[in-house]
Amino acid sequence: MEAKTKRVQDSLNSKEVEKFLDLYLYKDPTKIERVNDKVRQLMGIDVIYNNMFIDEKCALDYINKPLSTFSMEISSINKSGNRYDGWLINEKLATTHYLFCYINSCEVDENPLCENIKEMEVILVSKKKIIGFIEENCDKLSEIVRISKSINGSHNYKGFRIIQSKHKVESPINILIKRDDLRQMSVASKIIKPL
Repeated sequence: MEAKTKRVQDSLNSKEVEKFLDLYLYKDPTKIERVNDKVRQLMGIDVIYNNMFIDEKCALDYINKPLSTFSMEISSINKSGNRYDGWLINEKLATTHYLFCYINSCEVDENPLCENIKEMEVILVSKKKIIGFIEENCDKLSEIVRISKSINGSHNYKGFRIIQSKHKVESPINILIKRDDLRQMSVASKIIKPL
């Protein structure tokens, strides 16, 4: 699939996940603000709830698959071909929390509509907590960044897997965090099934 087409489809898929979350997780629109302006979205804010600036992340490439991790982006390549800080380490972003979404059960394996989703696990985790977890079990984040600059493929480092996704246009370099660890450090986690 052409890069531009894939980006458009990813955006459509994300909108369907947003619809699902608005219907079955947030429910009361008076308590949350769904951010629709481009400026704040580019600052890493999808939803504002209880003074939390939440960036929603969904494992859309792993629908109906028992994914045991989530990929945290350390760096990516932009349209100009330059590598830049990924969402996990980018200090310019306003994100305070991530909502990690796993589509455990769905009527389709790709490009789901809101009504196709039958079960989703959501895990709300503080960005500081994730960085603290990495540094507590590993080294300073700067050491992970240093290692990531020299990897080609994947690399295991102190119990963490750092991987470069060469099949994606942005060629992101990610550190994988186990779903169980995300649950343990979460503010909240929940399995959502539509009524």
